[in-house]
Amino acid sequence: MIKKFLITIYSFFFCSFLRLRRMKLPFSSFIGFNHKVKGADCISIGKGTRIHRNCSLLCYKKNHNQKLEPHLRIGNNVYINDGFICLVACDVIIDDNVVFGHHISLISENHGLDPNCLSYLDNKLETGAIKVGQGAWIGDNVVVLPGVTIGEKSVIGAGAVVTKNIPEYS
Repeated sequence: MIKKFLITIYSFFFCSFLRLRRMKLPFSSFIGFNHKVKGADCISIGKGTRIHRNCSLLCYKKNHNQKLEPHLRIGNNVYINDGFICLVACDVIIDDNVVFGHHISLISENHGLDPNCLSYLDNKLETGAIKVGQGAWIGDNVVVLPGVTIGEKSVIGAGAVVTKNIPEYS
């Protein structure tokens, strides 16, 4: 009973803090402990969404001199387990009723591969939108790379690295 009360108090204050930073976050949604949020004003979360602990929602507005336009939209009733990482440099859209297992990475950017640069970190970022369709289920330890669309009601097995589009109901 006390634990539930403390979680409710934490959720109220933390979520209020994120709302002050202009994150769109309804009162019916929850973000767990030990999280990282960058670019809260670029994030929109739907009703009834649960984001568990040790998660990172990182929206990058610039990389060196490169201007980026990140947008992260998480739909209604999305369930995100522990260890979720979302690196956002362009559009990342997660539709309603999606379920994520533990330790998922959605990466909408990658450093260029020009070997003539002093460091690969100095390369311009290459970005690609990510979309996860309604009702999809993403298993544990999955990595989704830039430019991928996962179709509605698709299931991605544990440990997969998704490099290409996945059709609906696959």
